[in-house]
Amino acid sequence: MKKTLVALAVLAAGAASAQVTITGNYTFGYQQVTGGDGGLVTDTANVQFSAKEDLGNGLTASAKVTAANLARSTDKVGGEDAAVTLAGGFGSVELSSKETGNGTGGAWIAPGYGLDGGNLFAAATPKDRITYKAPAMGAFGLAIAYTDRANGAAVGGGGTTGTVTSQNYATIGLTYADGPLSLGLTYATFMHRNLPAAKSQGFTLASAYDAGVAKVALSIDKSNTDAQAAYAFGVSAPLSSAFTVGLNYGSDYTGDKGYTVGANYALSKTVNVGVSTKDLGGANGKAFRVLVGKSF
Repeated sequence: MKKTLVALAVLAAGAASAQVTITGNYTFGYQQVTGGDGGLVTDTANVQFSAKEDLGNGLTASAKVTAANLARSTDKVGGEDAAVTLAGGFGSVELSSKETGNGTGGAWIAPGYGLDGGNLFAAATPKDRITYKAPAMGAFGLAIAYTDRANGAAVGGGGTTGTVTSQNYATIGLTYADGPLSLGLTYATFMHRNLPAAKSQGFTLASAYDAGVAKVALSIDKSNTDAQAAYAFGVSAPLSSAFTVGLNYGSDYTGDKGYTVGANYALSKTVNVGVSTKDLGGANGKAFRVLVGKSF
C-alpha cells in the first residue's frame, strides 16, 4: 500500500511539474489557382504540445512538438516544428528541427496568400539547428547558430549535407529594437566551399518601423553566388482593432518578382477570416483564397 501511495505521489509530482499546454489550429476555405486546381481545401490542421519546467538556480527547460495533417485526407500525419530550449542567466540554447524560409522572410508582415515559412516564391524547407542567444544587452541582441541543412529525408534523422543547394552553415546575427524601430544584420558562412558553385558567405539586412497607422518592413538577402540580391517589402495597416490589410512585394535571387495582397478580420482572439490573392507571374502564378481558421 505504501509503495502504491509513493508511486502515485511521484506521478502526481511529475504531472504537476510538466506544465504541458496543448494548442492547435484548423483552417479551411476555398482557393482558385490560375491554370491549376481549385476548390475547397484544408489549409492547416495541427496540434502543438508545449511543456516548461523550472530547474532551479535560474534555469528553465522548455520543449515544443507539433503534429500536422490531422484532417481527413490522403496525407499522413507528420511532424512539424519541434524544439527543446535551456535558458538561464547565460542566455538560451535551442536545439530544433524547424521549417524556415529564406533570409527575406522577416519582411513579409502583411496578411497574404501562402507565404510558407516567409517564402513568396517557394515553400520553406526544414532544417536542424542549434541556436545560442546571449542575454539582452539593452536594445541589442546577439544570436549564433549552426544549421544542418539536410535533404528532406535526413532532417531530424542525423543526416548532414553535401550538395550545392543544401549546405550546412553557421550564422551570427545582431539585432536592435527600441520603440517602433527594429534592425537586424545576419552574416552566414557556408561549410562546403569546395563544391562547384557552392556558396561561401552571405548576409541579410532587415528593418521595420511601426508608425501606429501602419507598419513597414524591408529586408535584403545576398550570397556570393546569387545572381543578384533578393529583397522583400511589406506594409501592414490596422483599419480597426480587428481588421488588417496589407501588401507584400519582393524579388528572388534570379530577378523574378511577385506580390501578395490580403486582409484579415478577427471575429475573436481565436477565430480569423482571411482573404488574399497573389501574382508571381507565369501560367500558374495567380491565385486567390478565402480561409476561416479557429485556434485553441
